[in-house]
Amino acid sequence: MKKTASTPKRAPAKDVDAYLASAPKELQAVLENLRESIKAAAPQAEELISYQIPTYKYHGPLVHFVARELLQFHRGEQNGFGKIQKRACRL
Repeated sequence: MKKTASTPKRAPAKDVDAYLASAPKELQAVLENLRESIKAAAPQAEELISYQIPTYKYHGPLVHFVARELLQFHRGEQNGFGKIQKRACRL
């Protein structure tokens, strides 16, 4: 079986700043805007790296996002955007 070259993996980021800096250049502005939107909607949320991706917690997981060649957002079923807005209003 022939091996194919894989894309090099980046080292895990220690914080969200490092994660954004290591993201593809064409996504950095989009991700920074997303980060600022999350921080504006939930200013008391804790920002951290969990499972090697940016994560925001406020009384439990609030939102996570991932930088890929094709930008994808992941949110758990129990933590949908409507709940983010509701939680942000209670802050």
